[in-house]
Amino acid sequence: FPVTIHFQGTLTKGFGESAIWLRLRIDPGAKTTSLHERLILRIRPVYLDDIQIYDPLSTDGLIGVTGDIHHPRLEEFWGLDFLVPFAKGTQPRYIWLRLVSTSTRQIDVQALTINDLNIRAHAQSLVFSAYVGLVAILAIWAMVHWFFSKEAVIGAFAIMQTGALFFAL
Repeated sequence: FPVTIHFQGTLTKGFGESAIWLRLRIDPGAKTTSLHERLILRIRPVYLDDIQIYDPLSTDGLIGVTGDIHHPRLEEFWGLDFLVPFAKGTQPRYIWLRLVSTSTRQIDVQALTINDLNIRAHAQSLVFSAYVGLVAILAIWAMVHWFFSKEAVIGAFAIMQTGALFFAL
């Protein structure tokens, strides 16, 4: 990967109402194909409320606002994760990410090229499709089994799996 972020893994800060600031070092590397090439910040999980990204290369500093309190149609890139494009640049630099969330403050950030993002998004879509298929099979099996056996535990499992299927969809 031509880009390195010196923040590795998933950051977990528990619950809280205060903002968390992350300083991410973006190193465009030696394989610069174009000065105007953009990178994409891939931010997960998708239940984070408000994320703001600041870059010194931007004229006003703020390069993107995302999160589950912002409407997804306002995003430039749509996906199963939060995606924020930014300029690749030619020199290593720091960008700042501000996170506010009422749920668990757990975050995983990756800077990817468009090609790398497409590869990972395709793989993620396949895994998610397999998950939805498995939940659907278990829900159908549980409903059929409950219809014939009338066991309360199987009925509760059928309702739970149906709810999980609707939530996943």
